[in-house]
Amino acid sequence: MSPRRKAENELTKEHILEAAKELFAESGYHQVSMRALARKLECSHGALYYHYDNKASLFTALIEKGFSMLNERLDDIVADQTKTNQEKLLKIFKGFLQFGIDYPHHYEMMFQLKDDDLRHTVQASYESFQKFGVAVQSLVSTSLSQKEIWSCLVSLHGFVSYFIREGQSSAELEKMIDHHAEFLARALR
Repeated sequence: MSPRRKAENELTKEHILEAAKELFAESGYHQVSMRALARKLECSHGALYYHYDNKASLFTALIEKGFSMLNERLDDIVADQTKTNQEKLLKIFKGFLQFGIDYPHHYEMMFQLKDDDLRHTVQASYESFQKFGVAVQSLVSTSLSQKEIWSCLVSLHGFVSYFIREGQSSAELEKMIDHHAEFLARALR
């Protein structure tokens, strides 16, 4: 049995999520166990179950945190009264792209992992898509169909997925992010 952690290192949900994110990114969902996570955190696996029922609930918390971060960015952009609608639209697209590049492991967990045990995480994805669609529609002068909004999101997703896999120098990547966001914003005018 592991010795009790010192008070300054007490186990928190945030501490668990950070360690779990690292393990899931390194090894993948199926290769991570609660025992492996406990070893990484130097605690008993029972201590993890105090905070999370199982691995799926822990992973769900990570997914929900990622969508919360993404949605907060979206809310901040839409609420900005100093920008025009076109500037906000451009900022939404750049923000989505930058989120994926800045948090690649979170992004991959949120959008690319498919598993029957995790079907319930689809709700967070759907709600985020709805929020994205409402925001985009509110910022353009024409009425967009769900398919057009979906096409825009898929274009953003494809960009992020490609550059997560391929990598790029940061200066070149910034130019590509700007170009892709501007292209999409122009297409929706």
